[in-house]
Amino acid sequence: MSEKELSSMVSVDEDKIDLSLDYVKDCIGRNENFTILKINEVDKSIANKGAIEEIDLKLQYMSVLEEDTKCELVFKIQLAPMSFFEDTISSSLSQIGLDEKDIANALKKDTVIVLETSFKNDPLEDYQVQLKLLNMLTPKSILFYDLSACFGRSGRWMRYNSNFNLLPSLEYLYNIHAVHGENDMGDDYWFHTHGLNRLDLPEVEVIGISDKDIACTIGTLVNTVAKLVIENGIPPAGRVFMPAKDFDVTLKKFKDVQNSFPLGILGSSEDDRGDFHSSEAVVIVPMKNNKPVEYSEYKSELTDHPVFMFSNFETSLMQQAARETVGYFTGLFNTHKNSEDFRFILKLGYTADEGTEDEGQEHLWFEVKGIDEENLLFDAILLNKPYGDVGMKEGERGKHDFSRLTDWQIMTRTGSYTSANVYLLLNVM
Repeated sequence: MSEKELSSMVSVDEDKIDLSLDYVKDCIGRNENFTILKINEVDKSIANKGAIEEIDLKLQYMSVLEEDTKCELVFKIQLAPMSFFEDTISSSLSQIGLDEKDIANALKKDTVIVLETSFKNDPLEDYQVQLKLLNMLTPKSILFYDLSACFGRSGRWMRYNSNFNLLPSLEYLYNIHAVHGENDMGDDYWFHTHGLNRLDLPEVEVIGISDKDIACTIGTLVNTVAKLVIENGIPPAGRVFMPAKDFDVTLKKFKDVQNSFPLGILGSSEDDRGDFHSSEAVVIVPMKNNKPVEYSEYKSELTDHPVFMFSNFETSLMQQAARETVGYFTGLFNTHKNSEDFRFILKLGYTADEGTEDEGQEHLWFEVKGIDEENLLFDAILLNKPYGDVGMKEGERGKHDFSRLTDWQIMTRTGSYTSANVYLLLNVM
């Protein structure tokens, strides 16, 4: 691997911030899980170019993965001119949770806070600590931008996600860009991640997709492989694995396959990539009988209701987030349970065919009709047909214990909301 990139985040606060040692100490002093080990101002003669003020910070935090374990992380905090980030922030208009008011308000500000670190511990923990620290430094954030992942979100998103002592979703660590163009052969799609390099991992790419139907599922493929790579690391060279049912692939270094693409294919030339895509990358290559093939060889597997891998670790993260935030779900249910504009959906885990060879955990969707908060029970109707025998049938109504909860969703006329974005329905953030 080439040198690991820093994890860089930016926040634009509603109020003017005068960055100083006292300001940082005051912000961090309110969090009992954080301890300042070392802090000093950086001489402006050696500070990063353009920084108005710069502070180096060594922080100790309590791990949520290992009880009574202390971890350390070094940060660089900068107060920088908005002019350095205007183009980046302007391009965030289409990002999740942002609107024209967020962007316009942010661009009126003179400065931003930049927070940089190099992950040293578990990357999920370090990411969450970086996010929490940036939220402390900019408590009235209008806009958050993850420079490493090239992705903007609202300040409300940062405040909401900083509330929990949870590991973040794997998907927060990276972003997927889809680039579309046309050449002599027709449509041309290039999918690639941003953000994995700060985890000391190569970015994940798919190059040379010309079929629109296949292109519709490639984002999910890249997402699945990126999460597998975060969880398990890069597989050994030549290892074939299955990110989706009946779909075999291997990962090859971009530099090893670069010349295998026809001229003019997006993402295959240095002109396409430039400095912005110069990080080390691997390409997802479809395989059949241990030989590389075109994606078209798997068209039916990729377009006819493909089933992508979902690891136990990812399920556990989703379950923890659902349980930590279920209070928002129950509160909104109690407020809107009689409204035709809302549907409240749960995913609950049941063991199928207990005591048989086919025994396994099934995660089934239910529609909630009532909640007994005193006895921690959901009154709900099973929405889908179980694969195995779980003791109930599709359409059956019954009482279900909170302990079975693995995910939840609120469906409205304006969209669907989960533990990841329910803050958009709340007025308190």
